[in-house]
Amino acid sequence: MPTASNEGEPTSRYAEDGSADELAPSHAPLDAELRSTIDDFIAHGLELVAMDRASAPSEIVAAIAGFADDVQNGTRKLTGKKRNALMALGSLYGEALHRALGFTFALVKDAGGGGGVACIAPDRSVAVYVLMLLERLLEPGADRTAVTRIYDRLVANESPPGALPHAYAAVT
Repeated sequence: MPTASNEGEPTSRYAEDGSADELAPSHAPLDAELRSTIDDFIAHGLELVAMDRASAPSEIVAAIAGFADDVQNGTRKLTGKKRNALMALGSLYGEALHRALGFTFALVKDAGGGGGVACIAPDRSVAVYVLMLLERLLEPGADRTAVTRIYDRLVANESPPGALPHAYAAVT
C-alpha cells in the first residue's frame, strides 16, 4: 500500500473525484459543508484528547485509544452528545491517517451500493470507516487496542485482506 508522496509538502485531506464503473467500488469528493464540519470536529477532537495540531499522528492515535480506555473504565464521562464525541474522535483519527500516510476523506461507495464517509489510501486499496471504528471502540467491552493496532499495521504497510489498488477494502 503506497504512502504519501512528496513528504513535507502539504496535501489536501480531502479526495478528488474517483468515479469509476457503476458496479465497482468508487469514491466521490465531500461537499464543502461536510469538509467544514470535519475540520471543526478535528479541532474538537484535539481538545478532547488534549493534543494540538503539532502532535505527531502516532501520539494522536495513542491519545484517542487512551480516551476510549478512560471512557471504558469509567474515569472519563462523555459530556454533551455522544455522537459529537464520536464524530470528533473519528475525524481526528482520519486526520492522523492523512498526516501519516496521505489518506484522504471521501464518500466511498462499495460494490454493493453501500458505503459512507471513509479515509482512503492514496492507491484506493483501503477505506477506513473512521466513524464506525470509533463508535465500536466506545462500546462496553470493545477492543480498545483496535485503533492503535490498525494504525500500526497501516504504517507498517500491512494491508488488510482484499486490499488491492482501487479495491477500497473496508476497515471498520
